[in-house]
Amino acid sequence: MVYPLWPLAAFRAHKNPSIGMRHHLWLAIPRLALIFTLANAINIHALQPPAVHTIDEAYALHEGLTRELRLGGYILYLRHGAVQPGTNDTRGSGEWWKDCAKTQRTSAAALPAAQVIGATLTKHRIAISDIQTSEFCRAVDTGAYLGLNIPQRNAALNAITAFESQKRTLADQAGGIINLLSTIPPPGKNRILVGHALSPTIIHPLLAHLQEGHTLVFKPEGNARFHFVAALSPGQWQFIGKQTVNDSAGIIIHATQPQATAQFAAPQVVQPSSAPQPSMIDPARELKGTALVQALRKGGYNLYMRHAQATIGQDLDLLKVPMWWENCAIQRNISDVGREQAKKVGAAIREMKLPIAEVKASQFCRVRDTATLMALGSITVTEELNHVIGQREGTDVNVLRFKLLASIPPAGKNNLLISHTHGSPRTEEQVMGGMQEAEIVVYQPDGKGAAEAVARIPALEWDNLLTQQSAIQATVISPDPSFPRRR
Repeated sequence: MVYPLWPLAAFRAHKNPSIGMRHHLWLAIPRLALIFTLANAINIHALQPPAVHTIDEAYALHEGLTRELRLGGYILYLRHGAVQPGTNDTRGSGEWWKDCAKTQRTSAAALPAAQVIGATLTKHRIAISDIQTSEFCRAVDTGAYLGLNIPQRNAALNAITAFESQKRTLADQAGGIINLLSTIPPPGKNRILVGHALSPTIIHPLLAHLQEGHTLVFKPEGNARFHFVAALSPGQWQFIGKQTVNDSAGIIIHATQPQATAQFAAPQVVQPSSAPQPSMIDPARELKGTALVQALRKGGYNLYMRHAQATIGQDLDLLKVPMWWENCAIQRNISDVGREQAKKVGAAIREMKLPIAEVKASQFCRVRDTATLMALGSITVTEELNHVIGQREGTDVNVLRFKLLASIPPAGKNNLLISHTHGSPRTEEQVMGGMQEAEIVVYQPDGKGAAEAVARIPALEWDNLLTQQSAIQATVISPDPSFPRRR
């Protein structure tokens, strides 16, 4: 790979007119010397990959994450590279943070670490629309070291010390960061933000503990909304850069109860299969096709749905974290494919005019996101639908969940219950163990505390149901040509 002469670009970026003439020539000369020294070093090693200066750290979900980033639409928040030990910022008058002589500078380790990130993104054809950095030199330099786009300075990414010098508040800093994390990049591309660790009281807890040279990946949703997706260390970037990831999407299968160390286990990847799953439903009672649609329109059923595809992140030891359900960073989250699945299933239910009374979801982020994207009305979040790894001490989610399945919906309507796969001991719930993501199992309660599974609707089956519905409507509307018409 031939790296562009980013040091010259970095120097041009420093000649920002907004900085004025405060950068005197005696400050520019050492910087020019550094630029040409680095440029010569890059020319010598232009055809060689970045030197390895860290230990590989396996990242089990690298395939799913790589494919997601290829699709674009993500924000990569990178904390600046390692700084020279024993140095500190020296606050002064004016915009002191723009003066490289008064702020911490990156150490020799920052260059190869950033080059690894840039090389990994290039190898895997992950497009970057732009790189925005804080106005601190260590952030600008880190952005330039990536060897991708010319960094653009953005005061919203500045460290809190710069805000304090301007008599601005923590809320001002938070507002700017939230805006950047929630702004969607151009189609098919991602955006890189190079900044600093933030106060633990704002934005996202992981941003407060982000180490130098580490990256957090976020999915922006617009309107000040975003979701955490993944955290990557320099060693994990190096590991990903050595992998080969095909464009054909597989499905990453996760353990039902992943452990905190599961991140380092090799994932099982299988290709989507059209083979039917074991039904575990009484054939004499099973509803299919038009009979299923007509039954659901009359109401009286509980639609039990597994969350949409979730291949991003990893469930950790949730119960050790207070209010874990509010921290998506320690959970597995839905992918772009999952978001589309949720939207399409919700749209199909609306188009087929299936009456939904209540939408209930477990506390997990991937389940709440699935419910929100389906857009079928207000959502009740309840621990009754949690997976066992989120089961509060003193409760039994298997008992609580089945009570919901056996409850009678309001007359003429159905309830939608969004949850997970389960290894339930109940015969009626054994079908849940083999549910696909975004699949629905239809339960018919008997009013006596029991319920029976009478149908399965995989995500792809909704297209068939919509087609059958259209055919029925066309038959009803079109008159029979053999029937005598009035004249």
